[in-house]
Amino acid sequence: MSISELSPIAAVRVTHGASRDPRVRRTREKIFRAVETLVARQCEDISVTDIVHEARVSKTSFYTHFASLDELAVQIVGDAYEHLGPDAEVSVERDSFENVRMRYRALVEHYVQLRPFYVAVVALHLSRAVHTNVVRAMAADIEPLITAHPGLPAGLRPELAASFIASAVVGFLDEWIEDDFEATPEELLEHLMALLPQWYTGVRDLTA
Repeated sequence: MSISELSPIAAVRVTHGASRDPRVRRTREKIFRAVETLVARQCEDISVTDIVHEARVSKTSFYTHFASLDELAVQIVGDAYEHLGPDAEVSVERDSFENVRMRYRALVEHYVQLRPFYVAVVALHLSRAVHTNVVRAMAADIEPLITAHPGLPAGLRPELAASFIASAVVGFLDEWIEDDFEATPEELLEHLMALLPQWYTGVRDLTA
């Protein structure tokens, strides 16, 4: 959908999201920091009222930037994920088991460090928009590697492979965040590496 097809307020939100206006950026930054502060205080059932009170902005200002808590959480999670993309200096030809392991170790450490925030996001009873947008962000990051991967099976579409891997990884970590199972960070990493496709990690099937 193009910006011209959006409702007036939705178009404003899109414009604000990409704006370099210092006033717009300051307001958004206040909202983001307010969420971080509330999470650090281990507040439960965080609401728009809580956020605007902490940020010292009006509800009108909040809804000018974000349609809902869902939309705010999608933005926060997306921003948090940006720095977890694959290292551009690592060539695909050298994308060994250890290089894949290094990237997923960084991902696991990120989730471990920010687990209180992600637990709070889950507690907001959000829609699947957060999960879907994180999966899409991860898939977009790994698709170029998969496209040029020397081990990519013939006939396998890279965009579908990237979507499958991203969905599996994010779903696995979501289950951990929701306390559906106990695991140390190292156990999370080891299980992820064992569950990822062998052609992707570079591990040969030793049973073959």
